[in-house]
Amino acid sequence: MQELIRYAPRNIRFLAEKIETHAAYNRARDMGFSQFQGFFFNKPETFKSDELTPLHVNYINLIRYLNQPDFMMDEVERIIKQDVAMTYKLLRLVNSVAFGMRYRINSVHRALVILGQEETRKWVTLLSMMSVSDNQNEELLHQSLIRAKFGENLGKRIYGDFDDNPDSLFMLGLFSLIDAIVRRPFYDIFLQIDIVDQKILDALVYGKGDYIPYLNMMIAYERGKIEEAITIAEWLGVPSEELAEDYQDAISWCIRVFEE
Repeated sequence: MQELIRYAPRNIRFLAEKIETHAAYNRARDMGFSQFQGFFFNKPETFKSDELTPLHVNYINLIRYLNQPDFMMDEVERIIKQDVAMTYKLLRLVNSVAFGMRYRINSVHRALVILGQEETRKWVTLLSMMSVSDNQNEELLHQSLIRAKFGENLGKRIYGDFDDNPDSLFMLGLFSLIDAIVRRPFYDIFLQIDIVDQKILDALVYGKGDYIPYLNMMIAYERGKIEEAITIAEWLGVPSEELAEDYQDAISWCIRVFEE
């Protein structure tokens, strides 16, 4: 621990490897590690608690509402304004480096107008997941966002910008670790969320369907199984050099999102 503290002023980041349990992750984080690798981030432990807190249920309900096909932006604005923490997180996000705004956004209404419906679905879902996690699983949130952007990038290469699949693949990646973030099984979570995208349900809950190759490729690439990831990517029609480019872009983009 003292060794990590000694190097802190030099802005050196330390990587903890072979993180296989939630306890090991917490221990490494408390020691000062900021980068993590291990099986935990590909299949983290989950458990079913007796019940979610009322506040957590509110966030789960918001995620459920956002993932209906025709949600009302006015209703989303009303819900967010009732939660000071959510309001702060939304404005911080929209004003982050990743969005590159030329002027500061200071109202929820303006933030949602700028985002539009589809981007609101993505980002408010992410903020709700952050709130449910109580900021205890920041690395899992980062990994979820990297997967989300990675999937979106690949979807755009395969389907183009004017197709629903890139957005769905973003949500696939974003939801892919929600079981570990909420620490409940996928099936229980999606019963409450009532998500309407059957392809996402099939992949995450049942391990089958059209999106399974994308999910397997994301996980293989994360775990350093590059040949396996390349094989899947090429089967989907993505050359290996584009796979590496899209993953690096996803990492860089995630870092910008979490910058002040």
